[in-house]
Amino acid sequence: MEAEKGPNSSDSPDATDEPTPAEAPAEAPTCLEKWGSFTDSLMRPLVYVLVGCSKFSAKRPVLTCFFTTAVALGIFVLGAATNFSLETDNAVLWTPRNSITADIDDWATGDIGFEDPVFTGIYALVDAGGSNVLTVEGARYAFSIIEIARSMPLYQQLCLNEDGSWKETECPIRAVTEFWEDSLLENFEAEIESDEDVREAMSKFAYHDGSLVNRLTVIGKPDPNPTLKELSSLIELAQSRMAVNNNNNNITSQESLMENPFVQAMLQKYKLNTAESFIIQIRLPYSDELSDELNKFQNDFVDKVLKLKEDLAQDPENTYGYDVTLTCDYSGAAELTRGLRDDAYLVYVAFLVMVLFCSAILSKPDRVKSQSLLGVGAVAAVFISVALGYGIMFCVGIPLTTLSALLPFILLGIGVDNLFIITGCLERTDPNEDITKRIELAMEEAGTSITVSSTTTIVAYVLGSAFSSMPGVAWFCVYASTMIFTNFLYQITFFVAVYSIDDRRIKANRYDVFFCCKRNTESEETNNESMDDNKKNTTFSSKLLDKYSDILLMPKCKAAILVFFAALLGVGIFFAEKIEVQINFFDLFPDDSYVKDYVVSIDEYTDVMGLNSNAAYFYFRDEDFGDPEVQNQMTQYVDEITETPYVNDGPFTFWLRDFNGFIRLNDNETFQNATFNEQLDIFLNTSPFRELYSSDIVLDEDGNMVLSRVPFIYDRVDAKSSAMQSDAYLTQLDITVNQEINNGSPFGSFFNHGKGFLLWQTWHILLKEIIHTLLLGLLSVFLVSMVFVKHPVCAIILTGVVTAVFFEVVAVYHLTGLAIHQLTAIGLITCIGLVVDFSIHICIAYFEIRDDSLTQNERVKRVLMTMGKSVTFGGLTTFLGIVPLGFNSVLTFKVIFVTFVSITVLGVAHALMLVPVLLSFIKPVKMLNKGTTEV
Repeated sequence: MEAEKGPNSSDSPDATDEPTPAEAPAEAPTCLEKWGSFTDSLMRPLVYVLVGCSKFSAKRPVLTCFFTTAVALGIFVLGAATNFSLETDNAVLWTPRNSITADIDDWATGDIGFEDPVFTGIYALVDAGGSNVLTVEGARYAFSIIEIARSMPLYQQLCLNEDGSWKETECPIRAVTEFWEDSLLENFEAEIESDEDVREAMSKFAYHDGSLVNRLTVIGKPDPNPTLKELSSLIELAQSRMAVNNNNNNITSQESLMENPFVQAMLQKYKLNTAESFIIQIRLPYSDELSDELNKFQNDFVDKVLKLKEDLAQDPENTYGYDVTLTCDYSGAAELTRGLRDDAYLVYVAFLVMVLFCSAILSKPDRVKSQSLLGVGAVAAVFISVALGYGIMFCVGIPLTTLSALLPFILLGIGVDNLFIITGCLERTDPNEDITKRIELAMEEAGTSITVSSTTTIVAYVLGSAFSSMPGVAWFCVYASTMIFTNFLYQITFFVAVYSIDDRRIKANRYDVFFCCKRNTESEETNNESMDDNKKNTTFSSKLLDKYSDILLMPKCKAAILVFFAALLGVGIFFAEKIEVQINFFDLFPDDSYVKDYVVSIDEYTDVMGLNSNAAYFYFRDEDFGDPEVQNQMTQYVDEITETPYVNDGPFTFWLRDFNGFIRLNDNETFQNATFNEQLDIFLNTSPFRELYSSDIVLDEDGNMVLSRVPFIYDRVDAKSSAMQSDAYLTQLDITVNQEINNGSPFGSFFNHGKGFLLWQTWHILLKEIIHTLLLGLLSVFLVSMVFVKHPVCAIILTGVVTAVFFEVVAVYHLTGLAIHQLTAIGLITCIGLVVDFSIHICIAYFEIRDDSLTQNERVKRVLMTMGKSVTFGGLTTFLGIVPLGFNSVLTFKVIFVTFVSITVLGVAHALMLVPVLLSFIKPVKMLNKGTTEV
């Protein structure tokens, strides 16, 4: 009986028309398959290098550990001993580079002809908690602060004349004590008997030397306080009368001026009733040679005034609640450094917490197979790589800042992530295999993932350093990118070597912690465990992830996840739009800082906001200043600036205004017929104008004025409002550019400038820089993902996840009371690099699976059971590494804490919930070659 013939039988009539399966032509690869093969070929050389480095470290673990540790510590010591520098000056850290404002500041602080003495200053405030300080007791405390300074040896050395009098020019004091000659307490005691006497003396419009009083500079919230316009007649009368009389050799004293009927009427009208504080400024001549001595003087002065403050707080007779606060020129850097020093213990706490966590994760019930000491090695790898990163930066000469000092916390969080990826891959290899072979298999599996995640983070920080105009942000990003790179190197060398040593311990049947002891009994299996037995060893976390993945991949749950994250993005965008751009730099100081106390008192008990930081000058240069038209434009420019909402009054002293008044009151025919230069020479050689303006006018060899300046204060600009500072900067810039004489230039013949402009400009450009960096960061994430992930759709998913988390982190900033500023800008740069780490591990693992028989849901489940576990532990380490910062209230620590907590929670949530759901809808790409190991 013949066998039944099938349709493909050779006897079939159609057999010659169809080729046999063996002869069928191969199906042409799709574009996606070609792209997957291309990305695979790109990564193969890199994985080969990683495997080679890791195998070398595994074969020679002791040499590797010794060499890498010696190199790191050696470079750190070399850098610290040579080019190390600490930068805490906000003006340096946050001043935009290559800006017109920076150019003007370089010009203004250069040698342009003004002969300004260089001082170092002490600033103090006496208040009574809002009560009236115009009392004998309140005035005594002002004298007490000055007496503390004058009792110190260095002050006497620099400021005391041979005859026992004080050098008022070399060591100027600006305080209510000036109403009494030489600010001496004995003069005050001899004249004053009651509180009414104090109010009478402090109501005068001139000090004992005849110079006029600007109440706001010495008295906080005086009532009443005449405006400059109200005092203009008095100022002109006083100065011009003194000048004309002095020109005729008749000295006009303060007493004779006060006897003028007009002045007497003004005194009655504006006699002081109350005031809430006394403002004290003490200045000493500064030189580089005296720098250390002056710092010690200020340090000792601070200690003594703080002792006075403590005595006042404990004095039961201090019924009015008198208090003193202070700051010094050196205080900012000193207090920031103290904040770092006082919080240094948090670094050790963070390392201890991380060691305990890693050890707990890697420990097992079996005392031999347990790898808790490996957790110590993992943290040690991070610690040594951080030391190497710092050493490289020190050698290069990039300054250490308060922000860069936070990097150990950040690296602790993100540096251990990849180590969990590596250990997870090692756990899935056969423990009976040689350790070198196991390392090779693990790095083939994890190499792409850890390389791409580290690359995206490094690229984000490199973009931040390249495109930020603020040195503080750029330096932080350079430090961070360098340390992430060194951490990556130590993961594939130092940590692999430590793992190899630990594997030898296990095979030698030695205990985990007490490795000097060997297990003698064979009651438990030691080295006979096979790979299959290892897979059967299901842990609690595996069971949990198994159940989680089953629930996550249910159709209804998928729909709920998509709706939830869409709603979360909407909420994030809603609150992100409400965030403000501002910072209070005094929040950078510790809560117990005396600088903070001073700033709070200045804010509460004075009318002047930013008395020092908002000081500015009008500059006039390179014009014919004798030309009436030029003079009119000068006056017009000053008026336009001072009539803005940011200036309370015009300049208290203005040489052109007093010069014209001097001309009007001097009816001498010879003087009236003199040239401008001759009149100016007489004006500048007449008291009080010589003292007032000789240092603010620059003449050339022929007596022609080439440059002049006029001091004033943006006293209505709130030092804590970045929005107001930005508006003030743009307003003055617009007025300056539109001056006819400037021809559209902000750096022409007329302009104004103050140190505060450097920060004010920052607020104007900060948001633009963040948006610019975000767009470039997203582009880099997209391109890196396109190149290294085997499906182009993944690039879209990862870019979308980073964008969503970015908006959500900004929303968290807003909800936690933070704003957009230099510190949060660094946090947002970190967001770009770190968020993609969590999700890219999941994506790469999904497409690395080589089993084509698995459905999409089954692939997702396998990824969650393997890589999902490592991502979870990585997120926990990031969170734990940053937890110690939550115990510090300084703004810098708070920003980093909020940033990393939100990035970790949101990033892990997207990676373990949204990304797996989205991947379950994507058909995997069939690989053309299967040379690498599957997950």
